Amino acid sequence: MEPRGVRLSAEDLERLPGLLAAVVAAPPRAPPPPRLQPLFELPGPSAAAARLRRQRVCLERVQCAAPGGAEVTGSGRVLGCPGPRVVAVRYTFTEWRSFLDVLAELRPEPGKPLPPDAPSGEPGDAEEQEEPGAERFHFALSLPPGLLPKEGEDADAPGLAVHFAICYRCAQGEYWDNNAGANYTLRSGRPADAL
Repeated sequence: MEPRGVRLSAEDLERLPGLLAAVVAAPPRAPPPPRLQPLFELPGPSAAAARLRRQRVCLERVQCAAPGGAEVTGSGRVLGCPGPRVVAVRYTFTEWRSFLDVLAELRPEPGKPLPPDAPSGEPGDAEEQEEPGAERFHFALSLPPGLLPKEGEDADAPGLAVHFAICYRCAQGEYWDNNAGANYTLRSGRPADAL
């Protein structure tokens, strides 16, 4: 296979210096605005199912709002129990000098039939079968305006961190998912690929 060249007309060749000059003279692209980035890894499906069985509550997803935004959303599951129950997210942006509790919304998991070859009541593959009696929760954390660094401020300096943990209260007790005691932490910074 013979390589093909680009054919330029005389007119194209005449415009080429002007186009190159425009590219060179273009102002440098500004770095993307800072955003909150997680300093933790969430468990995969089978590890999440094991954590859910062990501590009755498990964070499974976290999403930080678009750059400049001040909202963090997430979801996970709790093992259902009879009676009143509530899921709350406790969070701080003052290194726990103060904190806020935000209620999460509970939604029962849709029932999934067991595969025909799975014996009733035995755990199956966590990716294929939801935990029986589990309920999904969803939350949104609102951060105050001005909390994230503005354009021109040093977004990579140590500073803003949002720490949070999930609390599940039900008739059987109070259960926490706090990242094995380390809390879940989001820190302000620029994406690594933008530096």
